[in-house]
Amino acid sequence: MLKYYRILDLKPGVSEAEVKKAYRKKAQEYHPDKNKSEDAKDKFLAVQEAYQVLTSPPALKKKRYSPEDLANELEKRLKNEERERLKEKLRKKRQEEQQKLLNSPIYKIFVKFKRLVSYLTVGIAINMILTPIITYIMEFDSPFFEWKRGFYLLLITLLGGLFLVGGIYMIRHPEK
Repeated sequence: MLKYYRILDLKPGVSEAEVKKAYRKKAQEYHPDKNKSEDAKDKFLAVQEAYQVLTSPPALKKKRYSPEDLANELEKRLKNEERERLKEKLRKKRQEEQQKLLNSPIYKIFVKFKRLVSYLTVGIAINMILTPIITYIMEFDSPFFEWKRGFYLLLITLLGGLFLVGGIYMIRHPEK
C-alpha cells in the first residue's frame, strides 16, 4: 500500500481529493502522448494503478497481514467453516431423528389413540348436549320439575358444547 503513495509522491493518510490532485499531476507528467521517454508508459500505468487502489472502497483494497494476523484470520475462517459444517450436520441429524420418530410404531399408535380420543370427546360432547335437552323436554310438564334443575341441565349442555368444540378442533388439527 505504501508503494502506491510513493508513486504519487504522497504521505499515507491523505484525503481522497489530494490523491486525485496528485494523480492528475502525475498522469499529465507521464502520459505517453506528452512524455516520449521509454519508461513513460510503464510509469503512467503505475500511476493509474496507484490511483485505482487508493480511491477504491476499503473492502476492495488488499489487506496486508502480519504473520500473526494472518494466522488469526485463517483460524477465524476455519472456525466459521467448522461451525457451519456442524450446523448442517446437526440439522440433518434432527431431520433423520424426526423421520425415525414419525415412522416408529409407538408414534403411529399414539396418533391413532389421539384420533380415538378426539372422536370419543365429540361423542361425549353430543351426549352431554342431548341428554339434558331430552330430560328437560320430558320433565318440563312434570309437577316435580324445578327451575333449579333446569339451570343445571343448561350448564351441562353448555359444557357439552365446549367439549364438542374441543373435539372438533382436535379432529381438524391432529398435528397439535
